[in-house]
Amino acid sequence: MKVARVVAWLVLMPGAFVAGCGPSGAPQPRVVRVEVPPPLEVVRKQLEQYVAGQPVDSERDLFSTWVGNVRAGDPETADWLAKGFAEIDSKPAQARVIAKKMLDRLPR
Repeated sequence: MKVARVVAWLVLMPGAFVAGCGPSGAPQPRVVRVEVPPPLEVVRKQLEQYVAGQPVDSERDLFSTWVGNVRAGDPETADWLAKGFAEIDSKPAQARVIAKKMLDRLPR
């Protein structure tokens, strides 16, 4: 029995090395285009979700990033957004009401 295993190993293993792991050549690179929404649209969508009842969760870590992205184009809007998000962060149970007020003020 042991001899049969050794013979099978000697016959099959070279075939595995010759066959390799798949077709030769590197895969061709692909270009994937990703559209990034405008900063105010990202904020608007999140505020709409809060108004719809979504609880405040780990996205609160992104508040400062969103405000920074808005600040690049509209510093005044970014200032009151920062205050609104700080209020949401400190009073997550009132996120729906705060978000509604922020949405009403958000420029289109």
